Amino acid sequence: FNYGFGRVYHMISHLYLQHAQSAEACPFAQPGTYAAQHCRTTAAAHRFKDLTRRHESNYAEVQAACCMAEMQVLMLCKHAQQRKHRRNLPAKVVSVTRPSSATTLIQARPVLVQARADPKQCRPQTARASTLGQQADDIPRAKSQSELLHRATATRIGHMRHAAKTLLFGKESPAQFLQKCVHIRRGTALNPQQGEEVLVDLVSQLFHSNDCDDDLLDFHLEENIKPLLLPRFTRIYSLQPACYGDRGGVPYFKPVGWRRFAIDIGNFSEYKAWPIAYHGTKSKNACSILLGSGLRCPSESEVAHGSAGAKRLLGQDTAIYVSPALGVAAHPVYSPLHCTGTDTWAQMVLQCRVKPGSYVVQDNTLAEHHWPKHIPMDLNYPDNHGVEWLLRDGADVIVYGVLIRQFGVGVDKTIYGDLCTKVHPGERGPEYVWTELLARENQQRSLLGK
Repeated sequence: FNYGFGRVYHMISHLYLQHAQSAEACPFAQPGTYAAQHCRTTAAAHRFKDLTRRHESNYAEVQAACCMAEMQVLMLCKHAQQRKHRRNLPAKVVSVTRPSSATTLIQARPVLVQARADPKQCRPQTARASTLGQQADDIPRAKSQSELLHRATATRIGHMRHAAKTLLFGKESPAQFLQKCVHIRRGTALNPQQGEEVLVDLVSQLFHSNDCDDDLLDFHLEENIKPLLLPRFTRIYSLQPACYGDRGGVPYFKPVGWRRFAIDIGNFSEYKAWPIAYHGTKSKNACSILLGSGLRCPSESEVAHGSAGAKRLLGQDTAIYVSPALGVAAHPVYSPLHCTGTDTWAQMVLQCRVKPGSYVVQDNTLAEHHWPKHIPMDLNYPDNHGVEWLLRDGADVIVYGVLIRQFGVGVDKTIYGDLCTKVHPGERGPEYVWTELLARENQQRSLLGK
C-alpha cells in the first residue's frame, strides 16, 4: 500500500513540473507531444487503479485527485500558451470544463489551423497576472515574463499539493491517513494464516454464543471449515458506496461495512455468471450449511417468520429466501445479533450465487412492525421492489462467501462504520436499537438522495 500511494502522490506532485517545463514548447501547438504525455499519464493512472484496488484503498478519492491534477495542468498549459504565443494564437481558447486532454486538443486544433493560416487576425492580448489564475497581490514584481511564469507555476504547484492532500487525507495528516489505512489492512488477509485466524476467531465467538458444543465446534472449525477458506480473497470493504457492475444481469453493490471471507466452491468459473444474492441465517445454522448441507427449504416447524409468497408463486408451503439487497438479508429478523462479549455483538450473512431463471421475485414482505414500508431497507433498492427471491431447490444456490459485521462501542468504526458503534443493549435488546438507528439514517439519506 505504501508503494502504491507513493506512486500516486508522486504523479500528482510532479505532473505540474513535467507540463510546466514543456509549456515553452506550447503543448497545443504540438499536440503529438502532449498527447503522448497524456497517454503515459493515463496508462499510469490505470496501473494505480489496479494497484489501489488490490490494496483496498479508497480509489475514488485518489481518482478525484488525479483528475483535478490533470485539469489544473491543462489550465496552466493553456495560460502559459496564451502568454508565450499570444501573437500566433487567439486568446479565446476553448475552456477546460472536463479533465480530458484529448477533448481539449480536438477542440483547440481548428483554432491552431486558423491561427497558422492567417496570423494577422490574431491580435496580441495584454498579459495580466489574473490570466495565470493568480491575484496581482500574490505575485511580486518580476523582471521578465519567464520569471513571472515560474513564480505562478510554483504557486500553482503549492495549491495543487494542498488540494491533493485535502482530497486524499481530508482533515487528517498524511501520517494519520496512512496509519488508518494500514490499520484497516490488518483486518484483511495479509497472509493465509492471518485470514484463517480472523475468520475462525469471529466464527468461534458467534457459534459459542449459541451454546454449541465446544469440542465439536473446535473440531469442525479445524478439520472441516478452515480447509474451505480462501484467505487470499478475504476482504474489508471501505465505507464508500460503489457498484461493481452486473453479475448475471443483476447489479452487484459493494458490501459496505462488512468483512467478507471467501469459501472454496471448486470450479468457480461454472458459477461466475450467476447473480449474487444474500441469505440471512442464525449462526448456529451456518455451520451445517458450510459443512455441505447447503441451503434447503425449511420444514413448517422451522419457519420463523412465515413463508410469504411461497404458495402463490411456487405452489408449495415453504421456499428458500435470498435477496440481492444485503440490507434486507442483514435485517435482525433474518440474521439476528449474537453477543460476543461485553456490550459487543455480531451477525452473519451468507453470500450466494443463484442459478439464473431458478427463482421468482417479489417485493419486501416484512411486517410493518419490523420495518416501516416507506423507508428503504437497502439504499441501493430505494423502493424495496424485487428484494426477495424465492427458490424451490437448494441445488440452485451456492454459498461462496461469509459476511460478518460487529456492533458495539468497542468495534472498529473504520471497518463497520460509525453507526455500528452506537448500538447498546437498550430496553428491548440491541436488535431494536440497531433497527431504529438504521431506519432513521436510511430515511434521512433517501430524502437527501444519497
